Formats: sequence, structure tokens, C-alpha cells
Amino acid sequence: MNWFEEQFIYSDRCKHKPTLWVRMRDDVFIIWDHGEEKLQELLSHVNGQEKRIQFTMEREKNGVLAFLDLKMERVGEKVVTSVYRKDTHTFRYLHWRSNHPKKTKLGVMKCLIHRAHRLCDREEDLRWELGFLKDQFISNGYPVREVDRVFASYVPGVEVEEEEDKPTIFAPFVPGFSEKFTKLVRAHGVEVVFTKPVSLQSELCNLKPPRDRLRRKDVVYKVDCGECGVSYIGETAQRFTDRAKQHQYSVRTEDDNNGFFVHAAHHHGVGGEEERGTGVELFKWDEAQFLDADRHWKRRKIKESLYINAYKAKQGTSLMNLEKGARVDPCWGALNDLILEEGERRVKARQKWVRRFGKKMGAGKGGRVSWSQRPRLRRSDRLMKKRRISHPDEEDPGAICALLGAMKLNVWGGEESYSVSLEQEEGKSGGKGRAKRARKRRVRIS
Repeated sequence: MNWFEEQFIYSDRCKHKPTLWVRMRDDVFIIWDHGEEKLQELLSHVNGQEKRIQFTMEREKNGVLAFLDLKMERVGEKVVTSVYRKDTHTFRYLHWRSNHPKKTKLGVMKCLIHRAHRLCDREEDLRWELGFLKDQFISNGYPVREVDRVFASYVPGVEVEEEEDKPTIFAPFVPGFSEKFTKLVRAHGVEVVFTKPVSLQSELCNLKPPRDRLRRKDVVYKVDCGECGVSYIGETAQRFTDRAKQHQYSVRTEDDNNGFFVHAAHHHGVGGEEERGTGVELFKWDEAQFLDADRHWKRRKIKESLYINAYKAKQGTSLMNLEKGARVDPCWGALNDLILEEGERRVKARQKWVRRFGKKMGAGKGGRVSWSQRPRLRRSDRLMKKRRISHPDEEDPGAICALLGAMKLNVWGGEESYSVSLEQEEGKSGGKGRAKRARKRRVRIS
């Protein structure tokens, strides 16, 4: 749409330009003062440029016009605004009994209160809107006492002091357990953020077309040297093919800040006038391995650092990386073997899936298959085979991060001291004549 506006609205192609043109995604608000005939010419002009972009027009009626959730009304020479809802609005908000944290439900109320204060110019419109919202939240199962408390105490526009960064745990929300867990870890200065859990839709439904294996985004990758086997571990939010081209350009231009070129120059004699522009062919770009993936940049940076430290501990100093990555707590060193095992398991799972399903998906030699369409190979319990995982030093800072990392919860940063252990017991429980294995996990934090 930015391209469309620059080409056909702001340029000389548009003979009569609007006095005001404001767009939000595909909704446009304009002020026009060139007459009815010219307005129709403008509509024909924008609809005649691109078949896939067609506009409809809604005009002001009786001094009232709605734009998004804003209702604008002419009152004399002024424009008064209030909240607008379509006639098809169902008045269904997040129900109180839905599977969401209480903080999220209260946030829905505060969000709509904040919107009412921002959009309503007249005091009577604001009072009506707040009363209407109270009735709707009560009808959606919210306790009357909780609704009255929020509406009486919440004041929009008051700035809240930003708290210092704290260690944060990302975990799915489990009613009954999550509230107690949050209260427990907050007493130790750790915050909890609830994320979307795995659902049937995420497991079974995938409407994306097949894609090249090397065009994945938001990954932690490993590229090996074809001559000596030394590896480079990195992370990128771009498609890996684009990031690989950037590395290749750095090798050709002899960039001393790039690990690939430094390795090629020091160990394989690449560089100088005679060897300028060479060295790219030394590395196995097409055989890159994806150790992990995460859309959140901070978590992806931390995973990159964990893999770098784990491979350095295993291989000595045989990585091409010039930097260590993000700072992580030294306690993660106790999990180096588990981190390497998890990375290798992911790579083998991908290779196994390509061999098994690649032909059915029409995969060629280059491996054009959709990893997102794979049968979901969930994490095994091999990380939890040990009966007890704990740090030998009870006062070691960040031990809780190591434990929760072994439990496959995403954690970052922390300066507090914890003593944490995980115990797992295995037993048998019968049901309808059939023996079933039951596992009990208990986390003790002191």
C-alpha cells in the first residue's frame, strides 16, 4: 500500500489530491473539498490502477462518519468523537471462566477502559460507555466485585515506573498450578510470562506450501568447513539463504570481522592479491544444520550462546566464532552434554523425516520439503532420565535457570541465588485391568 500511495495518490498522476489522506492498513480516511464529481473521478482513478486493489466508499451521513472504532460527529464547527461498534458486534469478550491467567482478563477490562477515555470527548459519552462496559463484563461472567474494583481504581494515562530487568520464565498456563508457581518464584525475584501452549490446530493443521530446507527463518545454525571440519554457529532472523550470502560476501571482500574469512585466511591461505575473492567454496553451505529455532530474538541469542559454549567445551577452541554471543550464567555449563544431545537429536529427526517423507512431498536432491509439515516429533524424556538434577553448590546463582532449562522451559538472565533440585519417581497404577506407567515430578525450591 505504501507503493500504491506513492505511485497513484501523492504523485502527479492524481490530478485532484485529497486535503487529508490517512490510512490504517486497508482503511483510509480522507477529507475532500473538490466536489462530488471530482470525488467519483478519484474513486475511478484508484480502482483503475491495480485489479487486486479495489476500494469502496462510505460517506458522511447526517454529520456522522465511522472510521475503525472511532465515531466522528459534526457539532457546529467542531468534530466530536466517541466509541463506534458495528451493528453485528456480539459483545463477547474474554470470558471469566476461559483458560487464561487472571492478569490477562483484567488487562482486557483495562484496555477497553483506556480506549473509552481516549476516544470519548464528551463527559456524557464517557459515562455511558463505562456503564455499558460494566454490564457487558458482568454478562461475560466477571465477578461484580472485581469489575467494580477495576473500574474504580484504574486511571488511564498514569505512567507506571519501569521495573528492573528480572529473570523471566516462559511457560504454558495451567489453571491451579500456574498461580501457585508464579507466587513461589516471584518471592525469589523471578518473573513468569505465560505463552500459548500446543494445540490440536498447531499439531494437525498446516496450510503453508512446501519450501526449501535452507530458507528457514529464526534459526540457530551450524556450518562446517569442508577441509578441516571446524564449525561456525550463528543465529539469524532472516532466511538462512540470505544470511549465507552475507557471509559469502564477507569472505570475498576479506572482512576481518567475519569468522568464516578469518578461518579461511589463517588455516587455508585464502586472501591477498592472488587469492582475492576465493574461499567461499571451502564451506558446506548446502549442508548447514539447524540446531534450534525460536522467533523471539533474545531467546534465540541465548540458545546460540549455549550451543557455542557447549561445542567449545567438547571441541576445545575449534569453532570459527570470533565472539561468544550473549552472556549466560556459568551454571549452564553443567548441561553442555544435554544441550549437545538435544541439538543432535533435532538434526537427526530432520534427516529421518526427509528420508521418510521427502519423496512423498516431492522432494528433490536439494531437499525441497516442508519441515513444518513433518509429523510432530515431540521431545523425548531423555533429558529427565536422571533421578535427580541439582547444582553441587547450593549458593550458586542461577541454579534455578539450569534446572528449568533441563525441563525445557525458556529462561533468561538472573542474579539471584537458588538451590533447586528435581526428583522423578516412576510407578505403576492399574486401571480397568491394564497396567499403566505413571510418572511424578516434584520441584523443590529452597
